[in-house]
Amino acid sequence: MNGWLSLNDLGNETIISEDDIGVFSCHQMLRKNVFFLSGGFNPENTAGEWIGDGETGLNIKIKNLGYKFAYVGNSVIEHMIPPSRMTQAYLNKRLANQGNCDSYTYYWAENPTSNKLL
Repeated sequence: MNGWLSLNDLGNETIISEDDIGVFSCHQMLRKNVFFLSGGFNPENTAGEWIGDGETGLNIKIKNLGYKFAYVGNSVIEHMIPPSRMTQAYLNKRLANQGNCDSYTYYWAENPTSNKLL
């Protein structure tokens, strides 16, 4: 369940990987030029409507550019989680939103054209 709370503890070592190793934008650092080269975040939540895959899409684009990801175990990240995010209602909504984001990711992985959309 830690992933749904944006917690990520892989130990004290530095890990360099071809995969995003569970990075979330709340504790992700990347080079400015890579951010712009990748096209930035995909739309995610607009006025409460989940329409994209946010940092998942960003990380896929970064990976497709050939960059690697690193986990730095001795870094210190402080992320305040408000009490409102520690409720069953929040977790239910968060999981539903994640399903929508994952659907977006899987759909666009097939590189649909406007013909397929029709």
